[in-house]
Amino acid sequence: RFYTCNGTEIDLCGHATLAASSVIFQRLAKEGINNNNNTTSGAGRGTSNNTEEIIFHAKNDVTLKAKLNTNNGMAKNSSSNSANIGGGNTDTGISTSNHRNLRSNQPSLKIDMEFPTKKVIPFEKGADKYSGVVTMLKESLYSQSNEAVVEEFIEFVGIDDAGDDLLIELTPEGFSNVPRYMEDISLKPMLEFGEYNRGVIICCEVSDEYHLYGETADFMSRFFGPKAGIEEDPVTGSAHCILGPYYGTKLGKSTIVGAQKSLRGGIVECQIKSDEVIRIAGAAVTTMSGNLYI
Repeated sequence: RFYTCNGTEIDLCGHATLAASSVIFQRLAKEGINNNNNTTSGAGRGTSNNTEEIIFHAKNDVTLKAKLNTNNGMAKNSSSNSANIGGGNTDTGISTSNHRNLRSNQPSLKIDMEFPTKKVIPFEKGADKYSGVVTMLKESLYSQSNEAVVEEFIEFVGIDDAGDDLLIELTPEGFSNVPRYMEDISLKPMLEFGEYNRGVIICCEVSDEYHLYGETADFMSRFFGPKAGIEEDPVTGSAHCILGPYYGTKLGKSTIVGAQKSLRGGIVECQIKSDEVIRIAGAAVTTMSGNLYI
């Protein structure tokens, strides 16, 4: 089960799944538990091609899978980042920029995770819901612009089929005009907008101009979750259960790379396995362990 800092329970969380998988894989290796056992710590285990697989059963019958990446396995990583579960390389899936480096002698585990995809239900342009999104964006992100300009920034508005996350695709110009710092963003209009339950995803396709300046991702995004007690999430694996299929379909790709443009930032590589499953890879390094007595 996954909880945000204000106690909100959510269906899935990419980084938490990555961290939990890493701990369980290390425990299995340490204790020498073989692949034939059925349950450990609330997670089921099975095998696929002789590779240990962990199955998590989360809220609302959501099933999450994790397995060791056999290309990397356990690789020694002499430089890790305490705020960087995914590492600094784009091939590790969930990743963040090198904002703080620590030395670690612990092995780095690269893990492939499979999450359920989420479909997007569009808001019809001109409908009350769509107009409400325009007003919310103006009050939250574009306080110096009028609504006509804000509406020109919007390419698409929709919500995932569970009603959790609002997806707003912007033009590259609209995305670049979103304030960088939280003190310039008003979360109150997002909090009061009633057409979603969890978060607001803003995103845009990476333009040729961005590519000229060295951007290698296919799309960029940011995630705001005031209803879940999150101002801006640095890197949001769960949001890519929506973003990956959306841009995969739009761009005609089965493997697609997103750049989350929070202050810390991160790269998320998504592989669309089917209409129902998306694979996201990540790497984790254990930096601390201990006992909690309750």
